[in-house]
Amino acid sequence: MSAPQKFRKKPVEIEAMHMAEPNTPDEVARWCGGRVVGDGITGHPYSIEIDTLEGTMRGERGDWIIKGVAGEFYPCREDIFQETYEPAETRTVVLCGNSELDAEEVGRQIARAARHVRRGGDAA
Repeated sequence: MSAPQKFRKKPVEIEAMHMAEPNTPDEVARWCGGRVVGDGITGHPYSIEIDTLEGTMRGERGDWIIKGVAGEFYPCREDIFQETYEPAETRTVVLCGNSELDAEEVGRQIARAARHVRRGGDAA
């Protein structure tokens, strides 16, 4: 038997909406394709149901609804979200040099620069 290996989770960017002000349950449900669910007593909406890859899950007030890398949606508790995610940085790639480049070459250079940044390099 071989020894266990160590792995680090790849950094990925996700989209998420917070089930809290200023977002309403209706807005979050529209975004993720979920359904607003009332509390059963007053009919006041307090959560949404989302059809996930693991079945129907419920997002409660204060939860984050995450859009995963494959386009799937699922709820995440606030404390877990804060431990797992941080705001994504916005990076600007500036191409300098020949202004005679065609769109295809510019696209290749942008893709090359993006791969470099994902590997930990600086975009500048």
